[in-house]
Amino acid sequence: MSIDLASDDPFTLANEATLDELWAAVQAVESWTEDAAERLDHVYRVRVATLLRTQASTDELATWSGHLEWVTHPDLMEALEHLGKPYISRWRAFQDLLDDRLAVREYPVDDLLLQLPHVQDVLRRVADGRIRTDAELQQYVTGLEDDQISENLQALEQWELIRHCVAGGERCVTLGFRSADLPEGYLQDISTRLGIKPWTEESSDPSHESPQDDYRMKNILRFSRPENQKAA
Repeated sequence: MSIDLASDDPFTLANEATLDELWAAVQAVESWTEDAAERLDHVYRVRVATLLRTQASTDELATWSGHLEWVTHPDLMEALEHLGKPYISRWRAFQDLLDDRLAVREYPVDDLLLQLPHVQDVLRRVADGRIRTDAELQQYVTGLEDDQISENLQALEQWELIRHCVAGGERCVTLGFRSADLPEGYLQDISTRLGIKPWTEESSDPSHESPQDDYRMKNILRFSRPENQKAA
């Protein structure tokens, strides 16, 4: 379809416009107005949030990152600098969010993450369907009476081992994009594959961790902390 950034409904554009259509519409703008830039900004904001929330494929993330790099070219920046909002800076920030996710995918999931309390059981329960909804997950977590489990679950989602979705009006939990990177049999016997003992109170004592393990633990959990997440 042909897109007119000066008049088309931004909600329709955010849900239906393809990248090729958006790029053609950007090139067709002769003089940028606040309305046109605001519509495009809305599309990017919605699409980037959706890509991250749904754990889109690496190819799709890279394609959108490349598109945002094109639209933040210095020539376009000059055409937008007279407007009220720093659109180019915003679109570069959206690109940074995608690039950050792509960068994380370059690293294997740290084995230490899988030794955190209850993580193995959560992954198994999600994999075999014993946990299917967010309500079931929260019910299971509440029964553990472990203050750290919420942070551990955030780390699992940030590492894309689990993800949330909506089906039939209910918030569901499924295995995430990075679960496909796990070796065969990983979910059935994590402890054996890693050559570690089952988690115990003693093994969770910080005094038993090496400085290297402590450093790795902090880097695993930092992805789940709000203050370390970029906001658009």
